[in-house]
Amino acid sequence: MNQVTSTNHPSYIPRSVLQGNTALLELQITDPSGQPVDITSSTLTFVLKASSQAADDDEANTVIETGSDQLTVLNEALGKVLVTIPNDDAHLAAHGCYWYHLNVTTAGLVQTAMCGPFYVAAV
Repeated sequence: MNQVTSTNHPSYIPRSVLQGNTALLELQITDPSGQPVDITSSTLTFVLKASSQAADDDEANTVIETGSDQLTVLNEALGKVLVTIPNDDAHLAAHGCYWYHLNVTTAGLVQTAMCGPFYVAAV
């Protein structure tokens, strides 16, 4: 089994969207060498929060998990998913810089696959 990019070295990928627009994020989970990770038996959790220091369990966060209609697996073997954040999400209502991360849980092991700033630009 391929290992996801480790928690200490997740892929750092800034994201952006225009204020009030639906965010469609097509993501691919890879190992440290850039090879796709098979996520067939994994659970995914996407978190969008006020800052990198904000607690993951803060009620103000947007949390999208496997099984939600906002997280679509496009190709399990290639680790491709589509995360949809609707335009009425509180984080998309105001321009600013937020923080996101995507965790992959496999056999009880939680690893952060990617993270970075999430910019909402004013229109």
